[in-house]
Amino acid sequence: LSGAAYSRRHSIEIDLTKALPKGYVLQCCLRRDVNDLSAPTYSLYINNTYKHIISAKKKMFCATSNYILSTSREDFNSDSVSVLGKCRSNFLGTVFNGYTPGKNPDTAKDKGPIRANIVTVKY
Repeated sequence: LSGAAYSRRHSIEIDLTKALPKGYVLQCCLRRDVNDLSAPTYSLYINNTYKHIISAKKKMFCATSNYILSTSREDFNSDSVSVLGKCRSNFLGTVFNGYTPGKNPDTAKDKGPIRANIVTVKY
């Protein structure tokens, strides 16, 4: 992923998978799309260029907030290469966990990638 980041003085080409150089601010906008009967999709874009960075789609029929994260605006299939993982919250929305793509280690029966918890945010 790469795109142009805009500062007050000039634009630079950046790699969105790495941290920005010190002193630069990447301004983004978040857009919410609702398609018919499906769950809402949230997409993050770079301001001024509207270059797509990442999208998240809420999984339906889950007791807690559960989002699939993808580099594609439309491909949220768990077997897709564009899926980065998922974000899940507890019932109160005070703890959020980020997971890599893969199967739940407690229920996985076949061989394949097992998901790992890579980040936890507590409020």
